Amino acid sequence: MSEAALAATIPAQGFEAGTIVLAEVGGDNHQLAMVSDLPGDDTARILATSHPGSDDVITHVVLRNTLMAVSHELDADQQQLAQRLMTQFAAEARNHAGHLREQASAAHQKITSMRAYAIEKHRDGTICREGLNDFLAAHDLDLYQPRHRAQVTITLDVEVDGADDQYEAVQMIRSCIEVSSTDDAEVWITSGPDLSVSDVQSLPDD
Repeated sequence: MSEAALAATIPAQGFEAGTIVLAEVGGDNHQLAMVSDLPGDDTARILATSHPGSDDVITHVVLRNTLMAVSHELDADQQQLAQRLMTQFAAEARNHAGHLREQASAAHQKITSMRAYAIEKHRDGTICREGLNDFLAAHDLDLYQPRHRAQVTITLDVEVDGADDQYEAVQMIRSCIEVSSTDDAEVWITSGPDLSVSDVQSLPDD
């Protein structure tokens, strides 16, 4: 790229990551580059060749006020370079996104582990429940609400009037005993196929 080909430029204003600009790299004349990141108020991280005519695209850190916006159409060589810069930018973006996902996953695991550790300390009596929830609330974590499950076995002697046969008697018993919910908001009862009705006998007519 000749100096004449890049002469029609204006100062870059409001550029962002992914913007094609002209950058002064290593004291050379301005050359085509792409903004990769804006790490500070005064600096920019750019992708450009190591020197004019090189095929190696590397990262440079430059002052923002040295960047220039491209105000002319790119020639064939510049278009090829712009495509290489975009390919490198996309690859770095994918790597950065993967790194962010790994960081988010590690942070989530750490938070989950921290909450589990605090709950275990409550269960072994080291921390009271109020103190535990104060700790969890202070760290914007879900409060601890203990839940318990139990199997309840009840033996009942049930007498049914009006059933035509034993099968109907069993169905009438089931319809009376099976429970799917309760009015108590803190206790939920479910009874399904495990309900067993046995030893059904016909009673004499009194």
